[in-house]
Amino acid sequence: MGMIGIIGYGNMGGAFCRGLSKMGTAFAVSERKADRAAALEAEQGRKSLFLKDLAAQCDILILAVKPQEAPPLLDELAGLAAGKRFISLMAGTPISSISSRLKKAPVCRFMPNLAALAGRAAVGVSFAEGADARFREECLAVARAVGEPFEIPERLMAAFTGLSGSGIAFVFAFLHALAMGGVATGIKYEESLRIALTVAEGAVAALRSTGFHPVELLSQVASPAGTTIKGLDRLERSGFGGIVMGAVEDASARAQELER
Repeated sequence: MGMIGIIGYGNMGGAFCRGLSKMGTAFAVSERKADRAAALEAEQGRKSLFLKDLAAQCDILILAVKPQEAPPLLDELAGLAAGKRFISLMAGTPISSISSRLKKAPVCRFMPNLAALAGRAAVGVSFAEGADARFREECLAVARAVGEPFEIPERLMAAFTGLSGSGIAFVFAFLHALAMGGVATGIKYEESLRIALTVAEGAVAALRSTGFHPVELLSQVASPAGTTIKGLDRLERSGFGGIVMGAVEDASARAQELER
């Protein structure tokens, strides 16, 4: 894989820079905002390139900009798109609308979540029909720079956004609530949060290592007339499962409304 060009050095652009650097993959960056260009130089030890220079050096360009910044950027890139391949991180922006502005250049669409900042994101990856094998392999390799890729049809990108992009916030909310439960029973918040994080990490590790269904492990913890079943009863009576499902469905529906 040749040099990767990253357009934009915000949170996601920075995450890909760090991830690609750890992978030993060559990359260059174009960032027009002075403060972010300064951060790029301070954090990565490299200067921002002009867009035309970036395009001249790189075959794959990552569009790590906000959707509202896309129109003028795509207009400028149209004259540089020949022979280039693109990865878009722009939420709510279909592959077809990007490709049509870039003279039908190959485009892949990513949806990483906030865990990209720690290199642990779930990354939704969608390709246009007919994308060649080499481009697919390159894009999946780039996605691994910030986490684990999940190849999905683009029609499910809004659903993936609700489950992963927004879902990570639901996990943060649950962990805070779990920690607050510890506070309510006498544990200081900082310690309670550390415990909650360890519990969550342990739960994920147990699921991954055993391959069991979550309900199988849940039933092993819940003893007859014990403490866990008492808490689970409260969750069930409060509609916990339906609330979480509804949150994912609502976030997915909103993501679908924002497709443009």
